[in-house]
Amino acid sequence: MRKTITSLIAGLAIAGSTLLAPGAATAAETTSVDFSVSTTYRCVVGKAALVVTIGNEAASPLTTSVSTAFGDKTLAPLAHERSVSQAFSARITAIPAGKVTVLASATVDGQIETAKVTVITPAFSCN
Repeated sequence: MRKTITSLIAGLAIAGSTLLAPGAATAAETTSVDFSVSTTYRCVVGKAALVVTIGNEAASPLTTSVSTAFGDKTLAPLAHERSVSQAFSARITAIPAGKVTVLASATVDGQIETAKVTVITPAFSCN
């Protein structure tokens, strides 16, 4: 049996640090860094795993790093209109509600723009 819970933050254009609840569509402030973030839980051999997917909507390559309670990862530069997923194994069957923080940067008009987004993730259980 496969159980999945998804939080989706689509079409983000963010400035500064923004905290978004599950299911939020956009953030209030904008810059030219435009990306999407979604989170999904999966059960792998009875253990929970958090999957974070980032999509680049910006016109230039996007550099991202992801921070979760289950680890941190700096991802390879992401080309325009591409996405990447990173799985974080919890090694436990039930995960309490938490957060995922994504730091993204892109060069826009010769300037490096940076955005930080924290997404709240719901509790999840493989039981």
